[in-house]
Amino acid sequence: MATGSSFTTFTWNAIVIDAVGSVSYSASRPPIEVTQVGAANSLFIPGILTSGLSVDLYWATANHAAITAYLLNGSSAAFIFTLNTGDTISGTGLITGIDISSGVADVSRASMSIVCTGIVTFVAVPAASGVNES
Repeated sequence: MATGSSFTTFTWNAIVIDAVGSVSYSASRPPIEVTQVGAANSLFIPGILTSGLSVDLYWATANHAAITAYLLNGSSAAFIFTLNTGDTISGTGLITGIDISSGVADVSRASMSIVCTGIVTFVAVPAASGVNES
């Protein structure tokens, strides 16, 4: 049975981002209803694919100033999400939000939302000598 891969690095604009706790990628293709009036059943066609990333960080303003700058200036950048197997998810995205939270005498954390602005590429490293195998 194959096992899942853990996350190793997240790169934004060719800079490895420090203190990333987790990264998740999601994609959806909402259906568009095209049912004709009087039809017995609903008919749908595929809509436009949208995707995005959620990046959870152990936040330090000094270490993450570049991220804040991208949010404030509204420009997109390239990202690479790398798994410990060497598999990657990469593309271009736009930071749409950062939620920072902290408690008294606690580690500050942030959740960053990125919407993908173009083609997202998945590259899998072929299994060899036990890599990508359980």
